[in-house]
Amino acid sequence: MISKLVGSAGFLSSGGTIGGDLTISGDLTVSGSGGYAYSEVLTGDMKITNTAATIGLEIVQSGDNYALKIDQDDADKPALFIDAETTTNRSIDLRADALITGVGAFFYSSSENTGAFKVVEIKNDHASATGAKPLSILQNSTGRGIDIDVNNSATTTAFLDSKGIYLDYDKSGVVADGVTSALYGFDLDIDDAATNHANATVTMTGGRINVTSANAQGTLKNVGLDVTVSGADTNYAALFNGGNVGIGT
Repeated sequence: MISKLVGSAGFLSSGGTIGGDLTISGDLTVSGSGGYAYSEVLTGDMKITNTAATIGLEIVQSGDNYALKIDQDDADKPALFIDAETTTNRSIDLRADALITGVGAFFYSSSENTGAFKVVEIKNDHASATGAKPLSILQNSTGRGIDIDVNNSATTTAFLDSKGIYLDYDKSGVVADGVTSALYGFDLDIDDAATNHANATVTMTGGRINVTSANAQGTLKNVGLDVTVSGADTNYAALFNGGNVGIGT
């Protein structure tokens, strides 16, 4: 059979079937198109080089299992590394257009280590990229743009300092002569651009804080808002520009 497949140039030329195991020592180059039906375990390195305007690797999975599984056993190397030179498009594009109760992307850790590790980290690492947004969320429906659910069941820590959201904004640059700098740790902008019906009732609330204890046993203190400002020539704990201030109403 091999004599029928191997031409004068030393490669498979006329098609055929190889029965049994096939061992290839050295490089293997496959040119052209074709289909491969097999269930094998590949040991060693594999590289796909594609210079054409075609898909480099496509997996079509209709069976009830993963389309791609990566089992990384090395402790200090990434399981997946993508080096993208994208300039005007997405480096990673995930589209889950059939979701009902599922999740588009799931990041999970069950590590019991008490070190300060991060489950997800987003980093913009160049000071010149002043227009970059490390995280941008566009919600075109009425659901929540961000939903954070913190379930704290700690009971034995001598002092527990837990934060649902922690923002640490540090300014280190020296403002130059004649430059005006305005910094905001949190900037909320809510706009109603519609012309509502004359009989409609719309209430817009910039921020709502609800702090409740289910049981008053022990020494408890609930604080809705704690503001500390200091160090400037003029310090305002709060500024209310326009409208009324209602307390206990």
